[in-house]
Parts: sequence; C-alpha cells; structure tokens
Amino acid sequence: MTPSPALVTLAVVEAARPFPCDCCGHRTFAAAPDGESLQLCPVCGWEDSEYWGGGELALDLLVAQPTYAATGAAVPLLRDQVRAPTAAEARDPRWQPYEGRRAALLARVEVAFAHVRLRRGRSPTEAIRDAKLVDNYGAEYDPPPPPGRWHPPDAHHWQDLTPAGVLALFSGSGGLCFMHGDDLRFFLPAVARLYLQEQAAAAAHDGPWLPLFHFASIDERRAADLAGYDDVQRQWLAELFAFATRPGTAGSRRRNLRTGERAAWRDHWLPLVSADYLAIYGSA
Repeated sequence: MTPSPALVTLAVVEAARPFPCDCCGHRTFAAAPDGESLQLCPVCGWEDSEYWGGGELALDLLVAQPTYAATGAAVPLLRDQVRAPTAAEARDPRWQPYEGRRAALLARVEVAFAHVRLRRGRSPTEAIRDAKLVDNYGAEYDPPPPPGRWHPPDAHHWQDLTPAGVLALFSGSGGLCFMHGDDLRFFLPAVARLYLQEQAAAAAHDGPWLPLFHFASIDERRAADLAGYDDVQRQWLAELFAFATRPGTAGSRRRNLRTGERAAWRDHWLPLVSADYLAIYGSA
C-alpha cells in the first residue's frame, strides 16, 4: 500500500531535527513535543510537560504565548534565564500561535461546511429530539418539544443555529454522541464553531465540549458517518482535533485519551492532516 502524502511528509519531518517549541515556535526541541518529554526551551523557558500544565509554574500555552511575545519569556520570572534564538532555531514563517490557529480554523469552518443542510422537511428540533430518544433508549420522558423550541423552525442552514440552541445539545438532550449521518454533519460545524469562538475560556475535556471530541474516536458507526464528508471537511476535522488536543493547553485531552482514541488519531485522523500542518507543527 502506498503511504499517504501526509504520512510521507510526517516521516521527513520526524527525521529532521530540531522540532519547534509549542510556545515560541523556535526549533529548539530534539524530539517532537508530546506533553511528556520534559524538554525545556532555552529561548522562552517553556517546558514540554503536560503533567505540570506546561512546567512547574503551571503555565498554559494560551497565557504563555502572548507573555512570550510581550516579554521574551513564557513567564516574566524566567526573563533572565532565556536567550535569543540562533539562526538555526528560526521558526517556520507559517508557524502561528494558538490564537492565530484558532482564528484560521474558525474562518475555514465556514468554507468547509458552507453547503451543509438538513434534509428537506426535517427541523433542528426534530434532530435534537431524535438524539434524545436514542439517549433514552427510545423512551419519551417529556412531551415532544414544540417546533422552534431550540432553534428557529426554518433553520435549515447550520449557520442559522443559535448559540443557545447549540448548547441545548448538552443539556440532557442527547447531543452529538447520539447523532449520526446527516444530522451529525449538520450540527458538528455549529458545535465546533461555538467551541472555537469560546476556546480561550473553554476546556475541551470539560463541560459541554466533550461530545465534540468523542467524534475523534473511530468505530464502525463513526466510519460510516464519515463516508458523507468530503476531503476538505475531513481535513478540517483532523486539524481541529490536532489543535484541540495539543499538549500544554488547559483544553488538551491528550493525556486523557484512551488507547483506542490514540490509535484512532494515529491510524485514521493523522493521515488526513495536511502536509503543510505536519511540516510546521509535527504530529504531536
């Protein structure tokens, strides 16, 4: 079997040294950062240690990156212990801090899922109700919701879904874990958009966002669901999961991923990540 272009690029990237620091982007690491290597960046002071939340100072990349940009160190206390990067440590000009990557993903979701619609004659309220029934093993514990309870009754474009309606998915209403097929593809970009809009304050492993990342696990049903996604949508999802599970952020689920989810990432999603992404950030 011929390996995918992304995996060929990954092999080239992982054969090269050094790797970019997750905080400052300069190529100061001898191994790809994975949240466990304990490598310390001499340029910004960032430690690749998710167990410590980014080092003994319990830093978070979303705080450390702007601090480095403003002060030259991941935390001002380390200012006298870091140095300027050498020419060999120059960052890739395409490298972006988390805020830039978040904004880019947010802009791309509108393009990748621009034409996704609910099938004719179906409303968002019906889709949420059906997910709730699956969650309840088919039992209807409450009266059927009136049309438009969670969304405008004519909202057949996912862009029209309201934030309150999206959050209704996580209030005992079934949620993404109990959706599949066209309904899942309709709600997924709306949930992802809201997550990215609130990413600086939200933890991906906590609260209502967890069901979004259940989708990263590939089983027989999820594999069938993905058959309806085009290549652009699949690549966008893969890069969303890479962004959201990056070690060093409060939102990272990397250390919490089960063995099956790790295998799903390596075997299914990683080959979908663009070659450019792998060249800039690696596979961690």
